[in-house]
Amino acid sequence: MQIIKDSFKRLESSKEFKDFIKENKKAFLCSVFMISEVDSISKALPQFNYFNEGKSATFTVSDKITMEESEYNTKDLKELKLEHIKIGFKEILNKSLEVIKENYKSLNILKVILVLDSEGFEITYLSTALKAVVIKMDHSGNLISHQQNQIVQSVL
Repeated sequence: MQIIKDSFKRLESSKEFKDFIKENKKAFLCSVFMISEVDSISKALPQFNYFNEGKSATFTVSDKITMEESEYNTKDLKELKLEHIKIGFKEILNKSLEVIKENYKSLNILKVILVLDSEGFEITYLSTALKAVVIKMDHSGNLISHQQNQIVQSVL
């Protein structure tokens, strides 16, 4: 969680973010997204997604802070409060890897996608066999569910 919290602090203090919030007073953080190769997850760049009246803004925190806006037609999003997260980033990845080892050990995992929202964590592992394992955990790291899906139904 430290990488997310540190990046969030950098984001909040940036001119880009302050300008965005000034113009979008009702905007709220709805999710955090990270994608990486499994063996270099510690270098993943967090993306912070804000929602405001039919629009979303995604901030990527790296050497510089960038923002991308898009239309988003939903009203079901809830605010993500980072202070409610009870488990660290490394711990959630270790717990999800335990699920992989116990239930999907034959898969050769390449990438990991982590989404954190108001409901909890969704960790998706992508394999060389074009399969995805989706693991859901609450904000304390308790396992909610896991399942394997075929990404592509037929490959020539």
